[in-house]
Amino acid sequence: MMPARVIVFVALAFAAPASAQAPTAECLAQQCERTAAVAEGSAPLWREAAAIHQIKLQFVEAFQRFLRAESGTFGDEGVALADAVESMGTSLSAWDRAIAQLETRAARMTPATEIHLVLATVWLDRQRLDRALRALDTADRSGDRADVHALRALTLGALKRPSDAVQELRRSVALNADNAAAFYTLVQYSMDLERAQEAADARRGLERAVQRQRALRRDDARIAPFERIDLLRQTSGVAPIFPHARYASGVAALRRGDYGAAVTRLREAIEHDPLKGGAARDAVDRAARTLKDGQVDAALEALRVAAATWPDEAEVHRLLGLVYSIADEQGKSIDHLRRAMKLAPGDERALVRLADVLVSERRFAEAERELLAWPQRSGPIAYRLAQIYQKQSVLDKAAPAMQESDTFDPVIGRDYFYQSWGSLLVNQADFDGAVSAYRRRIDINPNNAEAHRQLGEIYILQGRHEEALTELSVATWLDPADAKAHAAAGQVYARIARYPDAIGALSRALALDGALREARYTLGTVLTRTGRAEEGKTALDLFGRQQADAEALGRREFELDALRRQASKHALAGESAEAIAVLERVASLDPESSRSHRDLGVALLRARRPTEALDHLRRAQQLEDTADGYAQLADAYAAAGHADESARMRAGYLEAKQRATLERIRELAK
Repeated sequence: MMPARVIVFVALAFAAPASAQAPTAECLAQQCERTAAVAEGSAPLWREAAAIHQIKLQFVEAFQRFLRAESGTFGDEGVALADAVESMGTSLSAWDRAIAQLETRAARMTPATEIHLVLATVWLDRQRLDRALRALDTADRSGDRADVHALRALTLGALKRPSDAVQELRRSVALNADNAAAFYTLVQYSMDLERAQEAADARRGLERAVQRQRALRRDDARIAPFERIDLLRQTSGVAPIFPHARYASGVAALRRGDYGAAVTRLREAIEHDPLKGGAARDAVDRAARTLKDGQVDAALEALRVAAATWPDEAEVHRLLGLVYSIADEQGKSIDHLRRAMKLAPGDERALVRLADVLVSERRFAEAERELLAWPQRSGPIAYRLAQIYQKQSVLDKAAPAMQESDTFDPVIGRDYFYQSWGSLLVNQADFDGAVSAYRRRIDINPNNAEAHRQLGEIYILQGRHEEALTELSVATWLDPADAKAHAAAGQVYARIARYPDAIGALSRALALDGALREARYTLGTVLTRTGRAEEGKTALDLFGRQQADAEALGRREFELDALRRQASKHALAGESAEAIAVLERVASLDPESSRSHRDLGVALLRARRPTEALDHLRRAQQLEDTADGYAQLADAYAAAGHADESARMRAGYLEAKQRATLERIRELAK
């Protein structure tokens, strides 16, 4: 029999998407070799399953290529789009053939739990949940094992059968009381089913399991013990990507696990995609390649010729809109994008680009009107509306727009999406809504320690201390170096008078980050309450000094902001001497700020004092190298009569602009 922890490792590997974090086939094979003595005869099957997983990764890689091409950023992605979907189809066929061969081989072997577990993990990887459950049912009849029950719970949860999943989780933790992940999942299901006592019991089990797990840890490295069934791994910090309307049906089928239907629908949609054809297709492709090489002027010239030759080709105008936006000619960009929208009313790519350009110009009302006027809603449109409302702090519109965006289901970036939505709801004091958003974030990325911590912090705002401790306990288990999670747990322990636990958590937090003032204050008060008066006084005295420093810093920042506003008013009134005097004071108060020196240098240059301006502009550029800084230095050197230095700075400005342009193009290509 394979040890439980090994099965969990293998199941996690098969549930993971293609990424640098996914275990390789070699790793899985080595793991199986080490357990071959225990699970005699199953190691070859596990190695074969690992090879099948590699085929799955090929399918995922092809889908990721499809997503990059589907954005249609540069207009030349048509071939890559079709190739990606064909690769998905090819790898899917190979995947299904390999699974069939594995089943045939397994059927010839003597029935054993391990064999059924191999089949179950392969079917889970293929998102065939019913087939996986049947294999696990058979495995369960071969012996009572914690890992089998845990995988059954995972499968039943994915099948939306929480009551049955709870039964399996109970059996699993009864056999393996160290499985903190299973206890946490049991807590969540019990809460959803409104079984308060079962949730309380599971919390106690979770606390004990986490304590035992911590005792076994040898470092503070992050861990990822939670398993999840999905095609793609969701990671934090990745912006949401929604499919365009024409591909939404195919991507939805993929999300459901109906990969064959997904490939068919994506193929059909590609046939009507403007990226695939058009009279100006060759010209657009050549211009796109030129643009990717950083030759913006050459791309513009080629596209202007194409527009004169094919004035009614939407893709030419759409790409012109992109290139003009990169060249910082936003007015022309907007004109061509609007022209593209009229010529291709069924393709929202030009609309999405137009909205982005208008937002970059802070023309929010126009961007909103354009998006709302589009006849067909899609994920990219709904999400941009939400972003526009958020940028303007129109929260009563932003929340419904986020809710609408959710109906279109972002393909990747879902962690970031639910984090943003939860934060928005917190700002509206809708804590119940925020809890819902953060719980969904954890559902799709359960190994994200920050997500657990932030949900715990929302529970604290609601006074739900037990729920808060559950999340904070998991957060510190997943990432022992998260000082904020330890501090938040310490605050809760202090509130419910668990003082020894509070002292331990707060001390750990401050050892990791001594700048956490609130944690230090709470530690001081708890130490005092528990009779450790001298230690409490030391902590409170240090808190007082830190608080005074923070208040002084706040006063300084307030004074600097006030002085900068005052200098701006003087400058607008034409009072250059007064503006310079105020900015000199700012620079003396904030001598390590590039902004302070740059503002003063520009004011001195405008006052025709170039020699003095150079001192501050050079210092500003040393502190922060910017393209505008080179341009300002070029003007100052020219005004001071240093033509060679001015030319050198002008060349530096052009080089910096070119680097920035190339970086923008690279960002667009991601």
